[in-house]
Amino acid sequence: MIYFDDKHWLKAGIEYNDGQPMAASVLTNELSDWGTGVFTGNPRKFYLRMSRKGDVACVKYSTDNELWTLLRLCPLPLCARGPCVVGPMCCTPTRQGLHVKFSNIKITVPADDILHSN
Repeated sequence: MIYFDDKHWLKAGIEYNDGQPMAASVLTNELSDWGTGVFTGNPRKFYLRMSRKGDVACVKYSTDNELWTLLRLCPLPLCARGPCVVGPMCCTPTRQGLHVKFSNIKITVPADDILHSN
C-alpha cells in the first residue's frame, strides 16, 4: 500500500470476489475505484511490486517472482508529491480467521523505467 492520507492512497493484492481469487487494486483520490482480474495462481503465495516514479505508480504481480504481469499503471494524486507511508497491509471483511504471512519485503529506489522493468 502507498498511503498519503485517508482520502489519497493506492493498494493492491489478492481479493476474493464471489469465491474467486482476483488480482485487485484500488486507487483513492477523494473517490475510490476498484479494478480486478481473475488470478489463476496460488492465492496463498504470490508476489507484488508497487513502484512510484514521478507522478506515476505501476503495480505488477507474479506467481513465480520471474514473470511479472501489469495490474495497474496510474497517475498519483497531486498530494502524492508529499511524504507517504508504504508497506504491506491486509484486511478481512469478517474480522476473523485471516492468517497472513508477509516475506521478502524490500523497499528500494525504483527502476528508471517502472513499466518495462522486471
